[in-house]
Amino acid sequence: MDSSRARAQQRQLWLLLLVISVLLCGAWGARVMQIPREEEQEVAKDQEQEAHAKEKYSISQCIKQVPESINHPDCNSLKPSGVKVETYTTPGITFRPGDVKDKYFHMEAAPKGHIGLRSVTAQMVDEYGVAVPHHEFHFHHWFGFQYAVPKSLHSPKHTQELMRSLIAEGGKKHYSAISSHLTGTSWSYDLVGRSESKLLTAFGKGAETWHTQTRLPPPYGLEIGPHVPEAADEIVWIVNVHGIDTRGVVDRDGCIECRCDLYNATTNERGYLGGLNCCGDETHCVVKEDFNAPERTLYMKISWEYVDWDECVVPFETFYIDITNKDGFGENLVEFTIQGCDNVDPNSEECIHTQDATIIAPIGGQVVYVASHLHSLVLDSILWGEDGRIICHPSPIYGHRTKDGDKNKNVIAIMPCYPSMGSPGGRITQGEQLHYQVKYSKIGGPHTGVMGLMMLNIATKGASTTI
Repeated sequence: MDSSRARAQQRQLWLLLLVISVLLCGAWGARVMQIPREEEQEVAKDQEQEAHAKEKYSISQCIKQVPESINHPDCNSLKPSGVKVETYTTPGITFRPGDVKDKYFHMEAAPKGHIGLRSVTAQMVDEYGVAVPHHEFHFHHWFGFQYAVPKSLHSPKHTQELMRSLIAEGGKKHYSAISSHLTGTSWSYDLVGRSESKLLTAFGKGAETWHTQTRLPPPYGLEIGPHVPEAADEIVWIVNVHGIDTRGVVDRDGCIECRCDLYNATTNERGYLGGLNCCGDETHCVVKEDFNAPERTLYMKISWEYVDWDECVVPFETFYIDITNKDGFGENLVEFTIQGCDNVDPNSEECIHTQDATIIAPIGGQVVYVASHLHSLVLDSILWGEDGRIICHPSPIYGHRTKDGDKNKNVIAIMPCYPSMGSPGGRITQGEQLHYQVKYSKIGGPHTGVMGLMMLNIATKGASTTI
């Protein structure tokens, strides 16, 4: 009886510290915002917006720290000393101005064993390890894939074969594969026509990877390791990076939208103006005639933050919503085109493209984390529950596309949602009808290769019984 009472008191203390920490962090962030900064007048508003994003991130950091500061007697996963970090850097990728590279690498340094993944971050760096400015490089996307490969076939040769199969499938199939895999549909590749490699885990991001918070609040973690289909299987991690060197390009907007006319590319799809099919590996976007810049070698650096799995880590399930499918997922188109408008008023209704999708929630439980993948010119996105409550309202954060801070901007972050921390939309019910809406600006259109994806992490078992 005394033991049960002690654990109940400990849970109450945990919750009290969590609330106090978030309030204190919010107040601290507000004070930071009041500090005057010496900035150029023409970019002051944008930098204030980025500072606001950092304020929100600082609150998320505090959310991370509170549970881990509890000296839990049984669980290393809730102690600061239990958090581990591993980093993997890809081989060098050579870029000239305007170059597009869509490469695959075997991640031999990925964490091993039964773990709870808390966060994965990625950035492009130069040979000195310095992050490349986002006005010089566009992250179209990066993916991490975890496969189970039969031990009888596991070799460098067959890992290369797996990567060649991924390349042959193309970018759109990757998005659809992740969506179908995480909504219960099996998905695999044939290896040399003799056996299969099974997709176990998949995740990734786009341009928003620069500053988007990816850390899950403890005690939650993405469970990796125990669900290997057969004891005779080996785990193989593959990373895919698709990037565009935007130095000196004629039309940066058109390049990152993969407009076919800027890549001297054509497809068999009638009326296809642009998208993934026109900016594949080793393609090239048109560069200004008088522009000169050296070839350079870049590397993608991935950092994993994780804990060894124990009874205090709470797993979750994941499903995606694709705005191109009115039913949320299924035969996903992934990308779409937005037509232009004649009115130059950005607030006019005729210059706003609104797209909706409705999905019947395949699972129910506590919503732990919600992330979105949206492109530049996005104005708003929102997810409602069946009763009209807001589950998540992601906010895009824009950064400058040139070092001079011109008015063209690039999405560098999309604020995630943490409904598990107490917001009204924190739970969904299996079978509940969810409504997802995305709004984009039509100005300067048509805009091609546009996307609207949302990922929801749902704890179906809850956390209250494990802390």
